[in-house]
Amino acid sequence: GLGQALETGVGIMLIVLGADVLRRLVRDRIHFHVHRHDLETEHVHAHSHSGEGRHADSPHHHEHSKRLPLRALAVGVMHGLAGSAALVVLSLQAVPSIALGLGYIALFGAGSILGMALLSFVIAVPLKFSAVYLASVHQTITALVGIFSCALGVFMVVEIGYLKTLLLA
Repeated sequence: GLGQALETGVGIMLIVLGADVLRRLVRDRIHFHVHRHDLETEHVHAHSHSGEGRHADSPHHHEHSKRLPLRALAVGVMHGLAGSAALVVLSLQAVPSIALGLGYIALFGAGSILGMALLSFVIAVPLKFSAVYLASVHQTITALVGIFSCALGVFMVVEIGYLKTLLLA
C-alpha cells in the first residue's frame, strides 16, 4: 500500500543521502573551522578546498544562504508522511468531529516537530563538539553516519519494500 511505498521511499532517500555524504567527504577534502562573521557571531562549519592550492592560501570568508533549506524540508516531509500517515488516518477514524480531527492532526504535528527538533539537537551537539575540538574524529563520525545511512536505507528497502511485497503477493 501507500505506507509501504513511502517507507521504501525513505529507504531509497537514506541511501542517496548517505552516499552523498561519503562522496562529498572524499571529493571535497572537507574539514572544519571555527570562524567569525562579525565581532559576536562565531560558529563551526565544514567547508572544502577542493580544486584549490595549499590550505593556508585559501580564504575562509563566505556567505550563508538565506533560502529555506529545501533538502532538509524534503527529508522531513518524507519521514513525516512515511512514519505517521497510517497513524493519523487510523486515529481520525475514531474522532467524532472534523474539528477534533484537525486539532488532533495539529497536536500530533507539533509533537512530531518538537520530537524531531530535540533529536536533531541531541545529534548535533556531539557533532559540533567533535568538529571544534576533534576534527579528525569528526571526519570519522561523518563517514560512519554516511555508511550507517546507506546500510539502514538498504535494510529498509529490502525488509520493508521487497520482502513485504513478496509476502503479500
